[in-house]
Amino acid sequence: MVYRGLAYKAWNYLDISPPTSGSAPQSPKNSIATNQVEGQTLRGTPAMTVVYSGSKSLYFDLLSFFFNCVTPTGTGLAQIAVQCTIFVAGFDSANKQVASATYTFTPPLLQITKAPMIQAVLPPSFANLRNVTLVQSIPTTQVLLVDDYKV
Repeated sequence: MVYRGLAYKAWNYLDISPPTSGSAPQSPKNSIATNQVEGQTLRGTPAMTVVYSGSKSLYFDLLSFFFNCVTPTGTGLAQIAVQCTIFVAGFDSANKQVASATYTFTPPLLQITKAPMIQAVLPPSFANLRNVTLVQSIPTTQVLLVDDYKV
């Protein structure tokens, strides 16, 4: 999937309207999510990149994004917000890691069925990148939801 000049790899587009389960998107009604059924082991690490056929960009800066995590249910719907830790890594044109940051989401106790996303503000080292990856600490039992990337 390509959106605003970036290709999103190993992500699914979600239309959450109205937001009824687990997560309240930062800017309703859309967000992107890791695939809770296939997981990162089958689809690869969730990433955004300017490296794809037809790209008009050589580099990008990642300033911030909003995120939270939810547990999947047997029906494929994510329903309960859960604590998660994510590791964000930025790579240059030689595919060398040049930036990293870690963020933890903890759902508010009384909002686990519709938890607001929190903002991750990236350090200045997330500039002039070709790829950025987002890795969850427990990718097989959680769905990472992301919204409102600022580049």
